Amino acid sequence: NQAVSWCHHMVNVVPSPLEVTQEPIPFNSSSHFDVKATEMEAQFFPISAEASAESEAADLEMLNQTRMWLKQRGVNLTINDLLLLARLLHATGYKPGRDIAQIISTLPDKIQKQVIESLEGSRGINPALLIPMDASFVSPRERVFPVTFRNPLTGLFDTFDETMSVLKSYRVSQSNDHSYADFDVQRRELYSYLRAFGETLAAIKGIAMQGETINIATLKLLAHLPPSMQHLLNQIPQRVEVLNEIVKGEEVFSNVGKVAAESSLVRFLSAKDDGRAKRLVWGILTDDQGRLHITLRDFRPHVVPLLQNGYEDLAQRLAKDYVESYAAALSNLAGHLAEISLAEDVMRWE
Repeated sequence: NQAVSWCHHMVNVVPSPLEVTQEPIPFNSSSHFDVKATEMEAQFFPISAEASAESEAADLEMLNQTRMWLKQRGVNLTINDLLLLARLLHATGYKPGRDIAQIISTLPDKIQKQVIESLEGSRGINPALLIPMDASFVSPRERVFPVTFRNPLTGLFDTFDETMSVLKSYRVSQSNDHSYADFDVQRRELYSYLRAFGETLAAIKGIAMQGETINIATLKLLAHLPPSMQHLLNQIPQRVEVLNEIVKGEEVFSNVGKVAAESSLVRFLSAKDDGRAKRLVWGILTDDQGRLHITLRDFRPHVVPLLQNGYEDLAQRLAKDYVESYAAALSNLAGHLAEISLAEDVMRWE
C-alpha cells in the first residue's frame, strides 16, 4: 500500500520550478563495445529480426451487433471469442495479395523459395495460440496467467462454409419449400459448434484464473530449479515441436480490451519470449473512441532472409498484408454470422 500512500501525498504537493538545469548524461561508446554489439547482433539476428504492421480496418460495431444477434439465439460469444475464431479461420486460407505475389515472383530464386515456403507454412494450419490472461483480480503478484489454446472443434469451419452455401442456395431457389428447412437444420448445427467453442474458451479461462494451466505449472517448476537446469529445460520445447505447442504456443494473441475514458493509448504491441518458436505476436486494443487497433509483430521464417538481403520493404508489406487480411477476415466473419442469424423464412403465396 506504500504506492497508494505516496500517491495521496503527492497530489497535495505544490510543484516548484527547478533552480538548476539538469544536464543530460553523456553516453560514449568504445571500440570494444561496438565489436561486442556487432557480434551479438549477428548471433541473435535470427531471433530478433522482425517486421511489424497494424490495422484499424475491423468494424467493432459490427462485432458487437453480431454478438447481440447470436446471443438472442442462445450463442454466447465474447468479442475475444470472435477475435480468436477469426484468427483460426484466417490461418486456414490466407494467401498474399496479387501485388505482393507479383513482387515475390521477381525475387532471386533462393530467396523466392524461402519466402514461398514460409507463406505456405503459415497457411492451412490450426495454430497453437498463447493467450495471456489478466491475473490482477486473482493474484496481482502473478500479473498474467498464460494459457495455450488450439481449436479442438475441427469440423467448425466446414460447418460454417456449408451453412453459407445452404443459405445462398435458399436465397437463389426460394420456390423450393424445403430449402429453408435445410438451411435451418444446418444453422442449428453451426450454432451447436459456436456454443461449444464459447464454452471451451470459458472453461479454459476459468482454469487459467485458478492458476492451474500446464503453462503456469511449467513456469513454477522452472522457477525452483538452478539457472543452468532452467536454461537446459527451456530449450527442450523449442526443439520438440509438440512440446512447444503445449507449453509455449506458436503465436502470442493478446487482447487488452478497451482503455479507460480519455486515455491517449491507441495501440498495443505484445511481447514474446527469446526463443525461435514464436512466429507471430498479435496485440489488440480498443481505444477510448471505440476503434479496434490490431498490431502484428512478424517473425515468420521469410523475415530473416528478406532483411539480410535488403528487402526490408517487402518484409513490412507482407506483415501489413497479413494483418489487413486478418482484419478483413474478422469483419467478414461478423457479417456472415449476422447474415446467418437474421435469415428468416419467406412466406410465398401461389
